[in-house]
Amino acid sequence: MNFIYLKFLIKIKLNHNFLHILQTRTIVKKAKRDILSFFYDDERLHWIYNYGDNLNSSVSGKSVFYLQQLKVLFENKYFHWNTGFALQELVAEGELINWKENLRDVSGKNIKRISLYRRPDIRYFKKNAKKILECINYFDENFNKACGRWGEFLTEHFLLKNEFRIIDRHTNKFNDKKWEDTDHDLDLITTKDDLYYGIEVKNRFEYMDKEEFKIKIYDICSYLNLIPVCVSRFAPYYWLKELSGYGGRLLIFKRKIFPLGFENLAHEIWDATLLPVQTSNHLSDRGESLFLQWHEQNIRNFH
Repeated sequence: MNFIYLKFLIKIKLNHNFLHILQTRTIVKKAKRDILSFFYDDERLHWIYNYGDNLNSSVSGKSVFYLQQLKVLFENKYFHWNTGFALQELVAEGELINWKENLRDVSGKNIKRISLYRRPDIRYFKKNAKKILECINYFDENFNKACGRWGEFLTEHFLLKNEFRIIDRHTNKFNDKKWEDTDHDLDLITTKDDLYYGIEVKNRFEYMDKEEFKIKIYDICSYLNLIPVCVSRFAPYYWLKELSGYGGRLLIFKRKIFPLGFENLAHEIWDATLLPVQTSNHLSDRGESLFLQWHEQNIRNFH
């Protein structure tokens, strides 16, 4: 390779990395100001309180919060990791107090370390911290699995209701081809109008693991010749752009959906945390409508 051309490529790479770092620093600084305004907003005028019925909850800047909770509360403006960076800096600067609490799971055998945050001027916080830990404890492995299965059930129900056919569930095989590079599989393979979709469902607060996302949504669907679809509570917006590049789609439903019968629990957790939770018998009116519009566009594009 020409030496001058190589220097040119290296310069472009360095400039790109520098701009990325600069952009991240700008976003983190903005997130820090936003987080502080939330914690010190005793009149509860912050934009987070403008959602739904949030103003009528028990949450205020004097409350205790945990790490994932704050990432979710601010996710409409900042990636989860940028909120995490902002919190680290605010703690280092003495603007917020961070400490860890041990939390045993329902079996009493396993201990999780929970990262909690509060304002430095809040002296009486132990009762609130205990309530937050109780809310976190609801999300044990069994309950999260139940929510995952409920998310898959609602996705399947939505597809069947709209005359899609379910070809297979929890599979890595399609049309005599089998994905064998890893032990991953897809939640659903479905079809309608001679179009075939590989679907992964995530009903949880955290982003889907990036490597898992790549393998399931890109690699497996590409190998099996399926149109990739990720049905998720939430995801970084750039995933939509990446998925579009593969002809795929995100179906976002915003709130973690509890199985029917857990209405009181959902309200209790929302009241104490403002986390987006609900019981529901469907995913999302808007998300489902946009998916069906996209499918109709696929019919025109592929046929």
